[in-house]
Amino acid sequence: MTSSDFDSLIRSYGKWLSDNTTYTQLDEWYEVNVPLLDEDNDYTQFYVKPGKNSVTFSDDCATLRRLESHGMTVTESRLAVLKDILNQFGIERNGDELTLTSDTADFADAKNRFLQAIIKVGDMSMLANPMCRRFCR
Repeated sequence: MTSSDFDSLIRSYGKWLSDNTTYTQLDEWYEVNVPLLDEDNDYTQFYVKPGKNSVTFSDDCATLRRLESHGMTVTESRLAVLKDILNQFGIERNGDELTLTSDTADFADAKNRFLQAIIKVGDMSMLANPMCRRFCR
């Protein structure tokens, strides 16, 4: 395989991701669905509010509330893990809502960090009681 062939493979992933990402405008926010599966095996959904020179991302409280619905209780050690994940990606926590505000010019990087964060936080559902993960949905 040549370097050019491999470059085509890399670009095909970007095209697939773009082709399978959908969005709907909801007033000043956009609801975005990307083909990256969450802990419920659904596409990952988040919201974007473009501003004049900035863009804000929000999970609309879904990530942390989904953990709760999976039976995960927040302990001191789990809260520390959550804070570490959010700090790693520059995410703010406002109650149950996860947000990130970035310059519009940095949209792609900010979107990528936000997605990584909500998926990684969602993976904390593995810390829930195994019986509840199975029967509490």
